[in-house]
Amino acid sequence: MKRLILFLLIVLAACSGEISREASVVRYENADCYEKAQQYMLVPNYDSAMIYLNQALEWVDTNNHQELANIYLLRSNALGKLTQFENSMEDALKALSISENHQLVESKVQALLNIGNIYYLMYNDEKAEEFMLKAKTLAEEKELPNEIMQIYGKLGELYKATKRTDEALPLLLRALEIAQNQSDTLNLISCLRMLGDYYITLNRWTNPIVKEYQQTAKKYLDEAMHLAVIKNVPAYQNQIYGCLIRWCRIEKNYTTALAYAQEVIKNSTDNDYSMLLQAYDHLVAVYAYLGDAEKAIQSQQDFRALMIKQSDVNLHRSMQEMATKYETAEKELEIVRQQAEIKHHKMLQYIYIGILAAAGLLIIASIYTVRQRTKRNKELREINALKDKFFAIISHDLKNPAIAQRNALQVLAENGSQFKPDLLSQYFTELLKSADYQVSLLYNLLNWASVQTGRMPYKPTTFDIVEALRSEVAMIQNMAAPKNINLTVQMPDRAVITGDRNMLITVIRNLLTNAVKFTGSGGTITLEISQNSISVSDTGTGMNAEQLQNLFRIDKQHSKPGTSGEQGSGLGLIVCKEFIEKHGSQLHVESKQGEGSRFWFEV
Repeated sequence: MKRLILFLLIVLAACSGEISREASVVRYENADCYEKAQQYMLVPNYDSAMIYLNQALEWVDTNNHQELANIYLLRSNALGKLTQFENSMEDALKALSISENHQLVESKVQALLNIGNIYYLMYNDEKAEEFMLKAKTLAEEKELPNEIMQIYGKLGELYKATKRTDEALPLLLRALEIAQNQSDTLNLISCLRMLGDYYITLNRWTNPIVKEYQQTAKKYLDEAMHLAVIKNVPAYQNQIYGCLIRWCRIEKNYTTALAYAQEVIKNSTDNDYSMLLQAYDHLVAVYAYLGDAEKAIQSQQDFRALMIKQSDVNLHRSMQEMATKYETAEKELEIVRQQAEIKHHKMLQYIYIGILAAAGLLIIASIYTVRQRTKRNKELREINALKDKFFAIISHDLKNPAIAQRNALQVLAENGSQFKPDLLSQYFTELLKSADYQVSLLYNLLNWASVQTGRMPYKPTTFDIVEALRSEVAMIQNMAAPKNINLTVQMPDRAVITGDRNMLITVIRNLLTNAVKFTGSGGTITLEISQNSISVSDTGTGMNAEQLQNLFRIDKQHSKPGTSGEQGSGLGLIVCKEFIEKHGSQLHVESKQGEGSRFWFEV
């Protein structure tokens, strides 16, 4: 008996040891995945980093709140680099929730900073500053030098981008000082790079350029590159190369700028969209200055192809969500049918209680079923119409301009050397107009798909619409000038409203762009902002009754060319209508063919 008990104890001990060893292996593998993800972030290879972070989330002990928060924070950074801002924000908010629930102060600061940085990447500067300042207050209160250094750097970049340079410089210098005191090489590289970029940016607003700014910028960038090479971090080297390209372009040293841009392309992976787009954008200008028209055109084509590829990722995701929505509608219809059959069977069970009552219930159930089926069938037809129009736009409006561009580029490639400068300039102008149209179409497709799938939430804030529109009005004036169109703006010095800033600016920009498109030479466009309404009117071609009736129907959209042959898809006005309805208002229109149009909405 004693031997049996001893044997059982040995077995239990062995099992316990095996369980302990398995737990240790899981903890080791989880830590290993997180470290590998960090390494891939520095390469940079964000797809590989995402694979290891997803694996780490599967293996992490959910009771280890600090480790869980760290994984979400790093994945939020990776998703931001992949321009998946919505998913990046979701992970940052998860990290913030975990940190607040379990008093993880450092993680909470990092989460607030991440949220601020995502808003910065999405050009929402007000929200970016709000969350960065929250992180700054908490970090300073808890005396967290590493977090303070990162926050000062990010705030400095934000203030530099918004032309608050006097506020930016002290923050960037303080961040550099902390990094030097901590001997933190990676953050030291970032601080040096940000300071170099700061002085380059100063010369954007000076004419002639200030040599002292250029010298100071080069000193910081050279030191940053020296450390990045020693540390062997390609991601940081690419960021420094991006600044050096701008520095060389100011110096008009286009040969060196070309070499730096080629280094960025060589060191970047296919999914590093941000760095590659910057590099190709620089190459177009550099090759143009060097007089190499063929390579300038090829760089522009590479830029456009990469932009379409990046947009296609988001479009594909939206199309998948729309397909899911369509399948869900079909399943709901089947559920309604099954529910009707169940009710029918139940009624038969009560036939002995009252034949008349059962018959009445059967009739009611049948009517209900027919109505529900009719309603679902109508919804399915509408969804099918949306889907068909969506595919038609992609197949027609994206394909035809791309083919036209290819043919034009082929003519340039084969005969460009024989063309006169004026003819080459005309070709480039037409190619740029075609590329602008395609980019505009992609943005409208993304906005429309996001609204249809519920991925664009309504986020109202209180802001000055007059101030927000100044840059947009300037841009429209530049568009109207070549057509000799007079743009009249009637608005007060200040008009504070409540609404989704990005949506309302998009609506007004689209209305003004459409007005320029359909107004001939010598015409007039009027933007009017009053106490509680905004309107855009023009003296353009106008619309007939049939065009007005089908204006906001995607299944009836047949966009006509503008007065100078400008192309369009008709999606812009539909997106405007959706955005205004999210504000609880309506987009009104009145138009008469040959006399012009007027669009307005209440705020």
